[in-house]
Amino acid sequence: MPERHYLERPASGERRARFYEATITPEADGAQVTLRYGNPHRPGASRSYTFEDMDEARRFAQARLRAARAKGYVQTSGADEARGSKRATKRATKRAKQQGHQARSPDPAKLINQKLRSTLEWKLHLGGRAFAVFASARGCWCGNEAGLVFEMSHDGQIRRQIKLPDGVRCIVEDGDWLYAGCNDGQVYDLSGGQPRVAYTLKHRSRILWLDIHDATLYVSDAAGEVHAFNHEGDLIWSRRSTYGGKDGWMLRCDEGGVYQGDSKGVAKLDPETGEVGWRSRMKAPVYFGWRAPHAVLAGCRDGRIYTLEVDSGRWGQVFEMSKAPGPVLFSCAASEDGAWTFAADNHEQIYAFNAEGTLIWRMSTGCGAAYSMQYHAQRLYIATNSGHLGCLDLRSATLQAQMA
Repeated sequence: MPERHYLERPASGERRARFYEATITPEADGAQVTLRYGNPHRPGASRSYTFEDMDEARRFAQARLRAARAKGYVQTSGADEARGSKRATKRATKRAKQQGHQARSPDPAKLINQKLRSTLEWKLHLGGRAFAVFASARGCWCGNEAGLVFEMSHDGQIRRQIKLPDGVRCIVEDGDWLYAGCNDGQVYDLSGGQPRVAYTLKHRSRILWLDIHDATLYVSDAAGEVHAFNHEGDLIWSRRSTYGGKDGWMLRCDEGGVYQGDSKGVAKLDPETGEVGWRSRMKAPVYFGWRAPHAVLAGCRDGRIYTLEVDSGRWGQVFEMSKAPGPVLFSCAASEDGAWTFAADNHEQIYAFNAEGTLIWRMSTGCGAAYSMQYHAQRLYIATNSGHLGCLDLRSATLQAQMA
C-alpha cells in the first residue's frame, strides 16, 4: 500500500496557503516517491522519483518532508487532507466544464512513460553536477564539477576514484589511453597511477569535449576553438569557429574529418590541417553531437536532432522530441547500427526514436536531467545535473517489448 504524508502551510498576511504531499509507492523492481505541492485549493504540481527499494525511498521522502517543515509546513489531520483533495478535485472539474473540455483517451506517450519509469539498471550519486561520461569494453567513467573522476564496471561497481584540480567536463578513452578535459583549460592523462597534465590550451579556455583518432587528440573549448595535439603533446593546429560561435559542445572525429558544433553551427575540418571542408549553420545552438554510421548527429537547443551528411553537411532526417515548444535537448546518442537514436531533455526525460524518426518511447530518468550520454553494447549511460551516473539496460524486457 502507498504511504502518504500530507503537510500544509497556513496563509499568513500576504503569504498564501500551500500544501506539500509525499507518496511512497512500492513497485516490483523498487519504489517510487511522488511529491505533490502547491495551492491546497488546486491539484498542484507533481514530480516522481524512482529508487531501488522502499528504505531508500523513505529516506528521500523524509528528507524532503523535514525541509518542508523547516519552512513552516505542519502535519494536518486526515479530514483536512481529504477536504483539500476534495476542493482540488471540485475546482478542477468546474474548470474543465467551464472550458468545455470533454473526456479524452489517455495520451499513449504518457502511458509509455508510466511503464518505463523504473527501468534504470543502476544509478549512483557521485556528488556535484556530472557532465562527463564515457563507456567502452573496459568499463565506464564519470566526471563531475567537483573534479572527481570515477572508474566503474558495467554493473556499477566503483573501481577507482581520482581527484583533479578543477571541474571535469569530458572524458575519452582509446585503448590504453584515458584523458579528462577540465574547466582550467588542461587535459589530464589518467592512464597511469597518478593523473598528470598532458595538454594545456594557450588561453586556458574551459574544455568542453574531447575525441581521439589515429593517436591524435582533438579538443573543443568554450571559446569555440578546436585544437589538435599529437601523442607527444605538441600542438598540430588550432581553428576558430567558422561562424564565430562559442561553446563547442560537439566534437566527433573519424578518418575523414573532425566535426565540431557550437552556438552557431557545425563544421567539418580536415584532421591533418584543420581546413574547413563544409559548414552548416543551425537554427539553434548545438548542445551535443554523435557520429552515426552514415551521418553526423547534431543535437540542438530547440529540442531537435539534425542529421547531417558526412560528405556535404546537407540536412537529412530530423528527430523531434516534441511538437510543442518547451523541451531543451541536453544530449543524444545512437546505436552502432543506426537503428536507434536517443535523446535527453531538461525535464529529466529520455526519448528513443527508430530509424524512421518515429518516437517509440520516453521515460523519466528518476535521477536528474542527462547532461551527457553514451551508448555502448545495448546500454545507455547518463551523467545528470543532480550528480548521478545511471545505466539504462536496453535489453530489458520492458524496453525490448517497445522496441520490437
